[in-house]
Formats: sequence, structure tokens, C-alpha cells
Amino acid sequence: MKREKNIFFGCGSRSEIVATFLAILELCRRGMLRLFGPMSDYSAEAVDGETASEAAIEAREEMLGLVPMWHVPQCFNWKWYRGSATNPEFRFPTREELDSMFWQAIAAGANGLVPYAFHAMQKNLKGADYDKAMGDVKAVMASVKRREAIILSDPGPSATADATNLLCRTWTTADGETWLLLSNANRAKVTATVKLGASFREAAPEAGVSATLTSPAVLSVELPPLASGFVRLVQ
Repeated sequence: MKREKNIFFGCGSRSEIVATFLAILELCRRGMLRLFGPMSDYSAEAVDGETASEAAIEAREEMLGLVPMWHVPQCFNWKWYRGSATNPEFRFPTREELDSMFWQAIAAGANGLVPYAFHAMQKNLKGADYDKAMGDVKAVMASVKRREAIILSDPGPSATADATNLLCRTWTTADGETWLLLSNANRAKVTATVKLGASFREAAPEAGVSATLTSPAVLSVELPPLASGFVRLVQ
């Protein structure tokens, strides 16, 4: 009982939280939802060398896109769990890494995000450190929320990049607009060619992303390290 109280300390209604978890578990049991999260992200260069998007890519391939997929971005310090004070990789992710992990997961196919974990942050961070970490997580979640109308739309035409760890995903919104998300999982600038599964006459990249149509179905793109951004494609 003491452990259960600690889990819910500082949260809202316990009944609402329990109901949410029970609903998630029931959806998982019925095969209508699956949760994935490697818990070793640190964005581009994890402790084990994997990128944050690899688990999402693997899950998407296994599920064949038939059920919703929620990803669990890492919002904790591995030192809290592994007890190592010497490994420099055991630290809380930076704001840049948090942002990259969230958008990598979305670009790799996730359509739900569960940052892990509030209770770990609350237990291990105090004062200004807690405020900054929680503020960073909230800011990234808010940036995702602003794109909700796009990322919950129907899938768009295919998009494939010729660069390693450059993720692409498209959507077509209810009003007929096509949006391309690019996410660079590398700690270096990436220049690449993206082949599209449809023809377009114009590409309108947002700030931070360079994208130019070299032919109706081919884009030349450039992104800074760990950067993600949208391109509106006009037919």
C-alpha cells in the first residue's frame, strides 16, 4: 500500500489514473494496442549504441500498422536505476535530445507517446533541477500537441531517404494537405535525397529544415544535428 501511495503522490484523481491504466492493459490484452519503449534512448547515441527510433521501427514492422503504437521516450537518468556515478552517459537527456527522441518516435510510426516517468523525476530532482527537467518535457509535449491535427491524420504517400538515421513519415489531412516529417537521428548535419510516392509541384519547409524539389517526386533535404521538422507538399 505504501508503494501504491508513492506512485500516485502528487497526481490527480487515483480513480482516473487506475481507470486509464486498466483501459490500456485491456487494449493490450485484446491486441488493439501495444506499448514499446527501449528505455535506453539518449536520442542518437544510446548507452547500447541504438537510436531512440529503432524500437519504434521494429514495432511498426512487427505490427504491420494494424494497431495503434505508443512509444515511451526516456525522461529519466539511468544513474537513478543502475546506480553508476561514473558513466558519463548516465544522465538526464538534454532538451535537444528530448525533442529528438519524441519526434524520432513519431517519424518511425508511433501515434502515442508516454514520457517515462514523472515519479522518477519527482523522487530524484529537486528545486530548479526539477523545474527545468519538467519544463523541458512539457515544452516538447506541447510542440507535439500543436501538430496533433497532422500526426493523427491518414497516412500520406511513401517517403524514403537515402541517408542513415534520417526518418521520414507523411500524412494527408482531411482538407487534402500533405505533410512530410523529417527527423535526423544523427549528431551531425545530414544531407539527403528523399524519394516520394507521389508527384508534387512545390515543397514548403518550415524553419530549420531545407527542402527543395529536384523533380516532382524527389526532394533534396538538409537538417542540422538531431533536428526534426515539417515540409508541406503541394500538388
